[in-house]
Amino acid sequence: MRKVLELAEKPEGDEFKNIFRMIILGFVIVGAFSFGIVYLVTWILNVFGAGLR
Repeated sequence: MRKVLELAEKPEGDEFKNIFRMIILGFVIVGAFSFGIVYLVTWILNVFGAGLR
């Protein structure tokens, strides 16, 4: 583990921005997917009369 930390380099500003953008993009994609699932399940339940109003 110590050798890995010795070989690791601090990311430059551009690399850090790219990593940050990828993380934010992942959060947005997962959040949108989750929202879509909840919206779809709620819609399906309302269509069949079992949903919360």
